[in-house]
Amino acid sequence: MTTDKSSRKSSRKSSRDSTADLQAACTHPPSSTIAIGHPHVQPIHLSVVWECEDPAAADQLLANPGSGYVYRRDGHPNATSLAQQLVVLHQTDRAALTAQGMSALALAFLSQLNPGDHVVLARQLYGKTLRLVGHELKRWGVTSSLVDINDSTAIQQACQHDRFRILAVETIANPCLEVADISALASIAHNNNGLLLVDNTFATPILCQPIKHGADLVMESLSKFVCGHGDAMLGLLCGKAEHWTNVDALSSTWGLASSPLDCWLTQRGVATLPIRLQQACENASKLATFLAGHDKIASVHYPGLPTHPQHALAKRLFDDRFGHMLSFRTSGGAENATNLMQHLKTVVPFCPSLGECQTTFSHPASTSHRGLSADEKHRLGIDDSLLRLSCGIEPATWLIEHFQAALAKL
Repeated sequence: MTTDKSSRKSSRKSSRDSTADLQAACTHPPSSTIAIGHPHVQPIHLSVVWECEDPAAADQLLANPGSGYVYRRDGHPNATSLAQQLVVLHQTDRAALTAQGMSALALAFLSQLNPGDHVVLARQLYGKTLRLVGHELKRWGVTSSLVDINDSTAIQQACQHDRFRILAVETIANPCLEVADISALASIAHNNNGLLLVDNTFATPILCQPIKHGADLVMESLSKFVCGHGDAMLGLLCGKAEHWTNVDALSSTWGLASSPLDCWLTQRGVATLPIRLQQACENASKLATFLAGHDKIASVHYPGLPTHPQHALAKRLFDDRFGHMLSFRTSGGAENATNLMQHLKTVVPFCPSLGECQTTFSHPASTSHRGLSADEKHRLGIDDSLLRLSCGIEPATWLIEHFQAALAKL
């Protein structure tokens, strides 16, 4: 009888131990004993945290960003790999990846500004950029002024503000495609003890490397053409080491960090960026030329056209490629603009973004610049008949045939 009780106790203990082992196995995967070669494609590192040998090792890693990883918010392998690649592409010193383009802009301003500082903004900047500075940073004591990117006298005067700190412009402006003279603007900013911040989203580092032309900081929405497939959101801030003192710490403190999956998807896109951009630029050039000669199109904005006011500057900056973006107005006003999009919706969808493999429409007045007043839109040349086109990589002849058929229906 004693033996039976002892046996039952032993059996129950063995069962409990077995259950505990199974439960522990769910959270403690075995270490691999298989020799693994170097992966040909960068793996996705989805871990939030890394194991440390001891507190001293963790302290050392956290004190020296880039020496290893502890917590994803402070860095992860996918961000490191992509950042190193973008440093080379932009020919600069440092790069930080953020959750999206707007957080990259926020990081630029947070790292360089103090209450009372003054920011000079190109009037042609993206609507959310204008709001970020003109409304949100204003609450923190940062003042700003708007200037026309082509009015050097007005820019010079604005930068003489006694607390001037940053001049912010876009390489190719959204949506009417004005081109910034980066070298001249850098000289104005530096002569007034300030920095030049350039949004290079429309150009990408393949068309333009603003740091080479004198810019101090460059940001891009990598969600657009650098990724190129419409499936990742990511922002880039890059620049010179001398302006990087607070960048990494602030990115962590404000929670602006990037996702490993989005970094991985974007790095996949970088591999085909030069080829995709070449095709998209050719498509934009051919479409712009076709539209400029059509009697149902009132005007076309594209830096590659000889009629563009900054065509010579664009040729100097970009050589023989002028970007994949163009905008135009239909004759007949807003009604014809809407009708044209309807006739083309199965071929060119209305998507308020840009930079994918497929050509897409956007309508700035109701999307990217909807928050501006009627006067502000008018000053920028934006009305309800203006359509923006992000050219993809389809055959140009195929796109032109569809546009020709759609325009014939207006």
